[in-house]
Amino acid sequence: MIDKFNQKEEVKWSEPNYIYHTLAQPNDPDYRDQWGHITTNLEAAWDIQKGNSSVTVAVVDSGVIPSHPDLANNLLQGADFVGGSNENPVEDYNATNYDPTDENEDGSHGTHVSGIIGAVTDNSEGVAGVNWKVDILPVRVLGADETGTNWDIAEGIYYAIDQGTDVINLSLGRDGTQSSSSLETEALNYANQHGVITFAASGNAGTTPVEYPAQYDSTVAVGATNINNQVTSYSNYGPNLDLVAPGGTYNDPDVPTSIYSTWGYYNSGDPVSDYKGIKGSSMATPYASGIAALLIADGVSGVYNIKDRMTSTAVDLRSEGKDEKSGHGLVDAYGALLNKELKNPYVFAANIKNGAVYIKSEMIKVNDDGTYTLNQLWLKKYI
Repeated sequence: MIDKFNQKEEVKWSEPNYIYHTLAQPNDPDYRDQWGHITTNLEAAWDIQKGNSSVTVAVVDSGVIPSHPDLANNLLQGADFVGGSNENPVEDYNATNYDPTDENEDGSHGTHVSGIIGAVTDNSEGVAGVNWKVDILPVRVLGADETGTNWDIAEGIYYAIDQGTDVINLSLGRDGTQSSSSLETEALNYANQHGVITFAASGNAGTTPVEYPAQYDSTVAVGATNINNQVTSYSNYGPNLDLVAPGGTYNDPDVPTSIYSTWGYYNSGDPVSDYKGIKGSSMATPYASGIAALLIADGVSGVYNIKDRMTSTAVDLRSEGKDEKSGHGLVDAYGALLNKELKNPYVFAANIKNGAVYIKSEMIKVNDDGTYTLNQLWLKKYI
């Protein structure tokens, strides 16, 4: 009908009456402090995919506060591998117990990471997760002092794979100048061979190389950016770095520049639920893991396909293409779901008269931080 009307001489133009809609915004009260969700383009992404409980992300970390009201509905039971026996073949893991409660009295690192990936969202409480719905498998491999052995971590990886995990998040690391480990290499390769994609933190020393296990080719190494989409000074870098994501800083007391998420601690044997803002490549990694879970929920499968989607659609922050400071760039949830690299928009000044637009300036590409300057204005007054 549109084509038919447009062929008539008396019709100036004919077009659909397009339907507009708001971008998805959850009603979680502390969402306003989660700037990382905006910089990774999640609001646009959520109009395509909000996540699915059929997807499982294993958080191999310090454990979790299982009763946290903003996490409990997205948590699987999980297991604890701290302090167990190292006598069996590592792939025949032997869990210490099946209570992954974080016993750290200073705060639960694993709870913070889990909340970024999948805090229960749009529930009028606390924060929003990258995924509104997802199954999070807590695997405790770090003790109350936030340290652990590569044997326990390897056991946790094999366990997670056997539970049907789709994504493994490793917000942990050791010195990247040390020797590689056959134990770690075999476990991570086993994950890839079983279709499980693994993300690991680059490290927080501000040096090169990235830490292990991020340094292995079998993982996706993730560095950290600040609220202005700049790579942070503490983020480790090098040729093995794949992506960057929001990790936060503490520089501005008037602006929430850290990464705000679920939190908690152990108090005289009882877990306490809370929220807190902290910083680090440990926080950047679950942004990437969470976006991978969105892709899987949307039908993207295969370790290579997921990694390629995320790296090929990342936003360049420095030189075009991959570099050692920012990898392929800042992960973009919306671009990854569209399978398209989104470019910065152009702006210009113009007059609008009788429905016509008259350009009155140069056209300038918006900077990565959203700023721009129009240097050539052809009218003193313009719209």
